[in-house]
Amino acid sequence: MFTMYSAEGSSMNYYVPLQDAPPKQCTSVLPTGRAVHILGRRYALTATGYKYLDIGINVGSPSYVEIAIGDHRGNELILSLETWKGLYEQQ
Repeated sequence: MFTMYSAEGSSMNYYVPLQDAPPKQCTSVLPTGRAVHILGRRYALTATGYKYLDIGINVGSPSYVEIAIGDHRGNELILSLETWKGLYEQQ
């Protein structure tokens, strides 16, 4: 004889559609208001392009030029104006 499966009392996780799920708030990380990055240009630092130099203008209050060194994994090091001037003067 066949027995019917009853969901009552089971520990099975059921799919909840996204619109019915309560919104989750992340309280452990403070949101950062990044400026809009326009007129950016990436220059490859290696033959494979895994590492690059990114130069662009950030529009905000105030607008400024941002210079960053990054890689294909999403790691990015934003250089300050003083650091960039120091590297430039060493040439």
